[in-house]
Amino acid sequence: MHSATTTAHSRITRGLTRSESRCEPNISNLELSMPSINVTGVTNTMHTPGGPHWRRSMIIAVTVVCGNAGAKYTLYTPKVTLSTVVDAFNTSEPLKYNHDSSIGYFRGVWIVVWNANVLPREGAAGQYNYMSTSTDLTDWTAPEVAFSAVDRAVNPVPCTPNVCVQWQPNLFTLANGSLGCVWSGSNGVDGHVDSRGGGTYVSVLDDPHGRWTNRLIAFENNHNSPHPAALGKNWTLFATQNPFVLRSGRILAPVVLTDASNAVAPDAPPGCHNGTFKWCTARRSSVLISDDGGLTWRCSPGTIIPGYSWANWEPTVWQDTDSPRVYMISRFNDFRTIAEGGPHSDAKMQWATSDDGGETWASLTAVPVDTVVSRAEVMPQRASNGKTARWLMVENDWNAGDQVGTSGRLNTALWIAPALGADRAAGSPVSFSPGVGLSPTDVPAFYPQMWQLNETLAVSWSLGTSPRSIQVAHLLLPPTNAFVISVRNDTNWLQSPRPFIERPWASFFGQQSLVSSRPLMFPPSARQFSVGVWAKVLASSGTQGLIDGRASAESGVLVGLHNTIPFIFLGVNASMNKTDNIEPSPDSALATFSFDVVYSGSWMYIGISVDTLTGTALFVLASGTSGQLVSEVVPFHPRPLNQSLSSSPYNITLGNRNNPPETHTSIAGLSGLLGTLALYPTMWGLSDHAAFANRAGRPLKTAPIRPKPSVPSPSPVQPLVYFNASDVESVARDFPLPASCGSGSVPTVSGNGSILDVCGLYSASVELPAVSCRAGGPTMRMSARVKLMPPLTRTSSGGCPNEIPSRWTVLTVGDSVAHTRLLVELGPHGALAGSLHCSLNNHTISLPAWSSSTTLGEWTSIELEYGVNGSTTFGKNEATFSCGCTMGGVWTFLGEGYMDRKYNYSTACVQHDTAQLQITTQNS
Repeated sequence: MHSATTTAHSRITRGLTRSESRCEPNISNLELSMPSINVTGVTNTMHTPGGPHWRRSMIIAVTVVCGNAGAKYTLYTPKVTLSTVVDAFNTSEPLKYNHDSSIGYFRGVWIVVWNANVLPREGAAGQYNYMSTSTDLTDWTAPEVAFSAVDRAVNPVPCTPNVCVQWQPNLFTLANGSLGCVWSGSNGVDGHVDSRGGGTYVSVLDDPHGRWTNRLIAFENNHNSPHPAALGKNWTLFATQNPFVLRSGRILAPVVLTDASNAVAPDAPPGCHNGTFKWCTARRSSVLISDDGGLTWRCSPGTIIPGYSWANWEPTVWQDTDSPRVYMISRFNDFRTIAEGGPHSDAKMQWATSDDGGETWASLTAVPVDTVVSRAEVMPQRASNGKTARWLMVENDWNAGDQVGTSGRLNTALWIAPALGADRAAGSPVSFSPGVGLSPTDVPAFYPQMWQLNETLAVSWSLGTSPRSIQVAHLLLPPTNAFVISVRNDTNWLQSPRPFIERPWASFFGQQSLVSSRPLMFPPSARQFSVGVWAKVLASSGTQGLIDGRASAESGVLVGLHNTIPFIFLGVNASMNKTDNIEPSPDSALATFSFDVVYSGSWMYIGISVDTLTGTALFVLASGTSGQLVSEVVPFHPRPLNQSLSSSPYNITLGNRNNPPETHTSIAGLSGLLGTLALYPTMWGLSDHAAFANRAGRPLKTAPIRPKPSVPSPSPVQPLVYFNASDVESVARDFPLPASCGSGSVPTVSGNGSILDVCGLYSASVELPAVSCRAGGPTMRMSARVKLMPPLTRTSSGGCPNEIPSRWTVLTVGDSVAHTRLLVELGPHGALAGSLHCSLNNHTISLPAWSSSTTLGEWTSIELEYGVNGSTTFGKNEATFSCGCTMGGVWTFLGEGYMDRKYNYSTACVQHDTAQLQITTQNS
């Protein structure tokens, strides 16, 4: 049996009187319990400041008014219990790559299915779909091959280990009560791994202890081929999320259609081809449709993001509360940087609608929320009367910012949206508000899927980059007869620029950085340099900066990783287009080795030596596990004799540069662990790199580099830059830690259980009734009681350039593109100055009357109305201005709702008397 996670015990008594309407509940006798969770059974690879106290549980009363009826909110921070299905970090566990899980409950047994491989690499031959079972969501059986083993399948699907790849099993309940699973797989073509050699299957289980019956889905419109025909093309299929059963009984199974010819899409970026970009072929987010209980299927042509036919991936679908309309959310698979034309974080989730049961779809358009490129799932939460109380979504609550690709997949969370029903025209059906964090926040956790059983929600996801495990959480669902306020547990502290140093490494999550205390100064005639780095990389795609030494757009050095491949940038310009970088070919042996080392979860030595006079760049990689060394020489155009590396002195940055204005580009920092980093003003050979790697790798216990170097050590020249996480004194001297800017702390409850303390970047999301910022939609009026706490005093020498300690963010209303903040700042003479701030145009309007009546440390009342086009009115018509409206949906947060790297944040704390919070809606 696999060991499970245990949690501290807590009990929550609601004492609720059931009601048909969430505007008429009777909430009383609320017992508050807030123990911490003791998480075991999971091997964390990174340090969590403050230990395991990262989850609390509480429900308290708040008031909302819907029309003339009063109602109670509950503050929702449930106890979250974690367990491990398969622990890839355990040395005795053979499965090192585990991904794409789905969880379901079937006749007294919990079942998790996922794809896995003993090789720590995605899509490698020998990747099977596995399953594990549990009766208590605590102890899980050992993994078994699900659909291709005689012990678990009546008719095993052929799967030859050297060519077979199986993917993404998705569970659902059939009309007859059996458990269904839709998944994809291929047994290769002509002895090679090839997705065109298989198809999509529907497998059925009649007994949780029995065997699956498998059936390949074939399409009559294409001569019973497993590849459907649509829009004049043949398409391969990839199953993505759990199927959804409509009220009519129709089954919609989300899939991605990929052009079977593998041709580059006509609207793909210039220079895009499948050898250099992972995604260039036309793809469509779609569904398979069955009207006979899963016996036969046909395929919808699906939909795309206009202008991005190559960037559509992994849709999830669900049906409206009381109409035939079906909704889709799909991810935006554009892995380019923002400078190259890639999407911002508020465009990475896309949505579309279908009014004919999934047959045809409108075009995809952005959901204005901050998140990452990853798979999400949506399902209804049912009330006791069988109606939909709200919509639930599981997805990462994380602003990827300037990170690209699959970077930033942290903090899997539960999001909620109102079930609009008859009011759907007024509000937005995809106004999902981020809420309770479910996963450990310092380890990538992504691709969640969920299942409801009575009042319990179970969620499974992938944990870690490589090795990669499968983890499960279970928790109580929010009450169905009340709106909720969800505390975003541990959402934002990882956004702090301060890395977490735990000898012998420092932990970076893409946003962190260290700036040298002394300027980087090359010798006047320098035309050579070498870099040596030991790092454990936790992101396998996107651009990550290791050393950012650019003094301007025309000079300086940038060293980083592009889709795990090391590159060097010498300041030709700052656009970060791939053609401006010096890097090995993505088809080279070094590139393949780099990918394999990253996916193995091993420490990797990254060595680069450059001679600008001869136009030679030597790239060296080594595995910290095997000691294997691979190298490649990459030529580039030599620099003229009068162009040396020397320039005016400038400080260098390790990790994230935080959008330096002088270079006009943003490069995400390292996602992973940094052990040692050095830059020398000399040209090293293979022996020099191997010697340095062996010496610098000792604190990390890396394997000796093979072959053994022929010289004992590198040149005695002193390094220009040297970072060693094991040497605390030198780190403090050469790279002073920045303050933990804006991190604040998880909101806490005090007083009689109704006072919520919100500090810094943290927030709590407020579930709303039908509210819209479109013309004709209901507007919202909020009244609240708040207290501004004394500002924090900074003592760190690092400073917080994007932070104002004497600023309070009281409320945030709107979407991630256009939102209004209610701010208060402390003036030079101690006077408080309140204002409304618009994110869209940076417009600010002052609130002098309220400011003069507000005193630091004392309770004050506020009134705010939000309506058409983001119009915001404060108080008794004291101030009104419009901030814009992106799509009609409205989001409301107590505290700082959104991350914007160009905005100056506060660490000051605001207390919210949630018992006095009141919301009314009225038609505009």
